[in-house]
Amino acid sequence: MGRICAVLNQPLVAEMVSIANGSSADLFEVRLDHLGLEQDLNELGNIEKPLIATCMPHWEGGFFQGREEDRMKRIEEALDYVQFATIELNTERKLLDEFVSRAREFDVKVIVAFHDFESTPDNEILEDVLGKEFDEGADIAKIACMAKSHADMLELMKLQSEQEPDKTIMVSMGDFGRPSRAIAPMLGSYLTYCSIDGGEVAPGQLSVEEMSKLKKILW
Repeated sequence: MGRICAVLNQPLVAEMVSIANGSSADLFEVRLDHLGLEQDLNELGNIEKPLIATCMPHWEGGFFQGREEDRMKRIEEALDYVQFATIELNTERKLLDEFVSRAREFDVKVIVAFHDFESTPDNEILEDVLGKEFDEGADIAKIACMAKSHADMLELMKLQSEQEPDKTIMVSMGDFGRPSRAIAPMLGSYLTYCSIDGGEVAPGQLSVEEMSKLKKILW
């Protein structure tokens, strides 16, 4: 329980490999939406630790602005080199179902994700989101919401504490949500996302170095 996942958002695959193999993180999220389509993904096989492939669309806070079919194709290109792949719950149903089936062929675990960069919905709504994520075939269900208060963060952590360990990832984003980065793994979150060299990819991320120190104390 409790893994430090560093986010790789460099523009070149070779940079991702170099940084990952020099990091103490437990696993890495490869942000394919930060890579140009001309980038060959073969070198990802040189990363020595487990990988999560994700290609976040612009409509869910990411950088990929092409067709959804092209986005699915890009993630599928990475399935040979990764152990996990993240797909957004709000992806068109047909494409989502096809992607989950494709990931199963590669024995890649699926993370179905929901992001709200504006607010934290009520836990009743988020419980419904979790149910939908598992219904869509999630091995791990992810929720990431912006906290407008410490109460938002605590409510999301309450929801995390009620889940089966290692079956969910919950992130409370922003300054109010920052403590959740260390608390969530203690409550059963499969991992916590961290930045490398302090370059946060999502609001409120801690660095791998900061989280490693907290891990020794808290986990």
